[in-house]
Amino acid sequence: MLKRKSLSPRKPQYCFIVLFLISISCLPILALIGFQVFSQENGWIYTGENFVEALLNEDEEKAFEYLSQEAQLFTQENCPDGQITSCAKDYISPEWGDFENTVYFLQGDPANHENDDYSAVFTTFWENGRVSIVVDMVNEDGDWVVTSWRGFIISHDENLDASLLRGNNLMNQFPPPVQ
Repeated sequence: MLKRKSLSPRKPQYCFIVLFLISISCLPILALIGFQVFSQENGWIYTGENFVEALLNEDEEKAFEYLSQEAQLFTQENCPDGQITSCAKDYISPEWGDFENTVYFLQGDPANHENDDYSAVFTTFWENGRVSIVVDMVNEDGDWVVTSWRGFIISHDENLDASLLRGNNLMNQFPPPVQ
């Protein structure tokens, strides 16, 4: 008669442990792939938010790096001391208090983004209120850059934010619209 071998109860445990360790080691790779895909498709959010943060924290070097070449040239020729943060100071009211943070709020109509250009409203929070800023960006050779911004207005009205976003309201436009 054939004798049946019994499986050791430890062998299945080792299989589960090995599978668990393989699964855990794959998570960072999957997260990195997901981050890369998200960054490529939504890099304009990071560019816009980081630009606004740098601008309002008066980090001239960082804010300037986010500008397109045309915006950099305009800044050098038209802003006090050739600095983008100097141009922005004119739009910031002392009544707002201290700058606290920025959040992405609203994007323009995706149908208008066939040429890799985006406009987005960023809500900035200040000690005494919130201020809307629209940032216009384009993709140049795989990098998102800021071409212009407008707003710097206290906003509690989504219609006002939408009119800024659509370009119907060019309040505090930088660079100023060509007349």
